[in-house]
Amino acid sequence: MCKTFIITLNSPTNLCRKCKVKIRDDVKYFIINGKLTPLEDFPFSFYHNRRSVYEVIRYDGNYLFKDSHLKRLQNSFRIAFPRSSFNPLPSDGDLIKIIEKNNINKGNVRIEVFEEIKTILVFLIPHFYPPAGYYEQGVDTVFQFDERPLKNAKLFAPRIRERANEIIAREGVFETILVNSAGYITEGSRSNVFFIAGDKVITPPDNQVLPGITRNNVIKFLETNDISLEFRKISKDEIEMFDSMFLTGTSIGALPCRRLQSRQFDLKNPLLGKIIDGFN
Repeated sequence: MCKTFIITLNSPTNLCRKCKVKIRDDVKYFIINGKLTPLEDFPFSFYHNRRSVYEVIRYDGNYLFKDSHLKRLQNSFRIAFPRSSFNPLPSDGDLIKIIEKNNINKGNVRIEVFEEIKTILVFLIPHFYPPAGYYEQGVDTVFQFDERPLKNAKLFAPRIRERANEIIAREGVFETILVNSAGYITEGSRSNVFFIAGDKVITPPDNQVLPGITRNNVIKFLETNDISLEFRKISKDEIEMFDSMFLTGTSIGALPCRRLQSRQFDLKNPLLGKIIDGFN
């Protein structure tokens, strides 16, 4: 069993240090190909030499945007494994069972699909939902010079995740912002990114990022509220021209940024406030 017990800020966690996969230790079961299985039998070794695609869905009495997440999981699988006929989707019964049998009322459920061995895992991972103060004071971010493989697919990339965790711990920041080899900002290591300049919101183009579910819902919010939105490449050297910045993601919703590198952003920007308050 490749498992090392650690304690995180959020909850006790089982961690495979080789593959960097974390699972909640305050629950009893995970699901493998529809079978409810004791947590101590979690197959960490599956991650060591195999590619996988995954999805994380937030549960808070109900699964939030479940259909959108499952659609993206299916799309990620098709991009990563275009010749496969395997069905990557868990059953509704599995998604109900993982909640009921672990007796939880809030958390993040991860679905992992290994095409090579035709396996679907459903398990609970540690979560962190920012307190109200984060939305008032903003969070700090720094650059990470990395590119995810298969930009439009949620492919597990432990090297990037490990580097992000190292930078976050060393710099004492909330998130890293990925910059590609051409010097363009793409997304956060676990989020999408938006900037504000005047009365316009700017975000990287769809083909440069993982199309986040929360990102898509923020875009719909902007359109509904007649807020100007531009999709374009954003150089890392442009950040001085932006007034404000915010992140989006499953656990954070829309979260304002106080700083990127040494650039301080305006947290009192009226448009930023309208988006953060209105969307969340």
